[in-house]
Amino acid sequence: MSIASARPPDTVRLPHLQQIARGADRRLLIGSAALAIAGLVLALRGPQIVAAALVAAAVLPALWLAGPLAGRGISRNGLAILLSLQLALLCAIGGLSPALPIALLLGVLLGHRDRLPVWLAGSVGTLALLAPLQAGAAAWPPLLQAGMLASLTLFLGQAAVRLRQQTEALGHGPRRLAALARDIATGADLGAHADTSAYAPGSLAHALADTARHVQAQRGREAEAHAENAQIRQALDASRTAMMIADNDHVIRYVNRSVVALLRNQQATLRQAFPDFDAERLVGSSIHRFHANPDRIRAILNGLQVTHNGKVQIGPVHFAQVVTPVFDAQGLRLGFAVEWHDRTHELALENAVAGIVAAAAAGDLEQRLQATEGASFLDGLTGGINQLLDTLGSTVDEVRQMLSALANGDLDRRMQGEHHGAFAAIQRDANATASQLARMVGHIQQCASSISTAASEIAAGNGALSERSERQAAHLQETAASMEELTATVRQNAAHAREASQLAVTTQSAASDGNIVMQRVVDTMQAIEGASKRIGDITGVIDGIA
Repeated sequence: MSIASARPPDTVRLPHLQQIARGADRRLLIGSAALAIAGLVLALRGPQIVAAALVAAAVLPALWLAGPLAGRGISRNGLAILLSLQLALLCAIGGLSPALPIALLLGVLLGHRDRLPVWLAGSVGTLALLAPLQAGAAAWPPLLQAGMLASLTLFLGQAAVRLRQQTEALGHGPRRLAALARDIATGADLGAHADTSAYAPGSLAHALADTARHVQAQRGREAEAHAENAQIRQALDASRTAMMIADNDHVIRYVNRSVVALLRNQQATLRQAFPDFDAERLVGSSIHRFHANPDRIRAILNGLQVTHNGKVQIGPVHFAQVVTPVFDAQGLRLGFAVEWHDRTHELALENAVAGIVAAAAAGDLEQRLQATEGASFLDGLTGGINQLLDTLGSTVDEVRQMLSALANGDLDRRMQGEHHGAFAAIQRDANATASQLARMVGHIQQCASSISTAASEIAAGNGALSERSERQAAHLQETAASMEELTATVRQNAAHAREASQLAVTTQSAASDGNIVMQRVVDTMQAIEGASKRIGDITGVIDGIA
């Protein structure tokens, strides 16, 4: 056994050992007082008054040792010697063997958890057993008793060491340990129990106090986490996003009010597929109850490492799910966070919008969206699309009516009303086109009138030219006849040469007038040709506008 294990208990490090020692000292004091009373009785009745008086007087130092010195090593060692001497003297007065009383005293001294008082008392008892040998008494019985008492002393001394080691290993009394363990188990306020400095390191009490400290810290963290979780839960409950939380076994552990309201709105339809469905009792049920093929969904979730977007269709009801796996700091999956979206009205609106777009592309602007009950956002979108169709339809109808009026010759028709943006630009450009077309048609009418006047003038000039041409022809016929007569009768008409020469001069003058008239005709035809080109340009513009 080591030297450390042989040392007396450290009452400073283990205060409960001092309490045990004080209690043992008080019990020894009571025993000493009882022996002192027995000594007084024997002193009054017997001849060995000195020995009895010593027995009775031994209680005085016992009172001092068990009083101010109680719990110390000197107290228990001194009391062990005093009581063993009292027993030895009383046995000597009575002629009894001190072996059994000393053995009993050794058992009482075990209460100190110290072998030194046991060895001291055993030594006194062994010496008392060997004392008769000096008077010539039989040797074997005292020697045998002394040997047995010495062996018992050694054994009980080692037992005291073991008891001390066990007490030190406990670190405190059983009641204190039981109270500490009970407070840890029941969650009571640990208070001073969590102070490890009050217990020896390595002892059970120190371990329990350290456990209590960790438990107390864990409770603090759990309280903070609980408060934080409560805030998160309140935030999730107040959130308009439908949230559901399932554990790693796919069991629903939490649903907020939004997901309950979302599923409650479709509860009548869902009960057609799941008769026992109750939106108010989702917690504790499997998340797979919403799927027709639970095994497939279970396989997907078991291997899920990233966010998964899923769709659920139950009859006419369409749900969209966003499933996000939740991991702890070590990367272990704790469960799943599921966002729910009811897309029933959205899909209906998408199909309706697709139909309206197809109809509008085919020229049908009379189709309109129907309002969706219970979906304010979709109602606003529906109203906006319908308003767009109304504006587009009215604008197209006004343009169509104006073009129809223009086609029927009504150049005074214009787009009316107040338009904005691109529709205002269409109104402005359409009205400007109609105005320009009206101006161009007026200009064409003026040009036509000018052409009619010029044609009349050309017709009149042609008439005059015709008359002059006829007269010229007659003159030419006459000239030809005269030339024939002249050629035949040159000689005969020599007398008329002057007349013929004068006639030739006249003919030359007429021919000059005819050339002037022909030049005027050519100019007039060129003017007609230019007017015809202008008419052709105007006609091309009209055709382009049409």
